[in-house]
Amino acid sequence: IFDGMDLLARGDDDNVAGFASLAGLGGPIPLECVGTTRESKWALSRVAEDRRWADHAVVRALIGSVDVVAGWDPLAARGPHRIPAHWQEVADALG
Repeated sequence: IFDGMDLLARGDDDNVAGFASLAGLGGPIPLECVGTTRESKWALSRVAEDRRWADHAVVRALIGSVDVVAGWDPLAARGPHRIPAHWQEVADALG
């Protein structure tokens, strides 16, 4: 929620298109700091499972187009810093 607005509730075309871009469903990703399209799809699928968010306009508009890898969870335990193993090795090498 930004400045009192629930962006998932706004069903206007520009807003839905922005979220679609985040999930890799069309157009360029609008921001660099939002994670991968896979992570965005996962997040959208998670909010669609929650009754508090499932009826929001953006979720209803996009959930049918989201393909999520079953069993994949970017928040799964990955060590004390939640860094994937291959990146932890790089971080450790930097010392």
